[in-house]
Amino acid sequence: MKNKENPNKSQKQKTEYIKLDEILKSLFSVSNKVLLNMINTIFHENYSTKDTTITVGNNEFITPQYNVLKADLILELKSKKKSQEYHIEFQTKNDKKMIIRMFEYGFLYAKQKYGSRRKDGKIVFYMPKSIIMYIEENKNIPNQENMVIVLPDGQEVTFKVPVMKCWEYSTQKMIKNKLYPLLPLQLFNLRKELIKLNKEKTKKRQNHKTNAKSNANSKTNNR
Repeated sequence: MKNKENPNKSQKQKTEYIKLDEILKSLFSVSNKVLLNMINTIFHENYSTKDTTITVGNNEFITPQYNVLKADLILELKSKKKSQEYHIEFQTKNDKKMIIRMFEYGFLYAKQKYGSRRKDGKIVFYMPKSIIMYIEENKNIPNQENMVIVLPDGQEVTFKVPVMKCWEYSTQKMIKNKLYPLLPLQLFNLRKELIKLNKEKTKKRQNHKTNAKSNANSKTNNR
């Protein structure tokens, strides 16, 4: 989950973003069995806990401009039948450029792995399976992010990333689908409601002060 630095943001806001980022990633510090069940659900896989190993992959990449890009979570799974990498990105707010970042993360990850992956003597880039987990409700968030890549020969390839709208999952639904690491995210469902209630409370307090001041002025004028 990446948030662009805004010079107008307070230090407190920046700290809150960092804490939120770390909290979200800590949700996956669970047993391999719990983590595997969740991967099976969100990526529609069928891994067995008996013969599958899970490794946390490198999620920091250096760009040609020597900037550091950091993906939220990359998991490398290996079983008797197959090996596959998975990229999970958390996002609180709707971001129209999210698909570009997802492609960039996937490309850079594949680039660092290409040395050990060749097919018929050719370099092969294996992109990880990815998903974007949107936390806060927003009706403009699509079910899938798409980006069309046009190659030099005119061939068009569509890069697709599914979206998981966490607010659509109740506690019961998460438990039923074995999404235990995501249960703490239920707190975010209350965030907007709490903000709304706080605004209403503040508005009532301000109206009360305005009315009290108006009444005081009226009494003074009647004397």
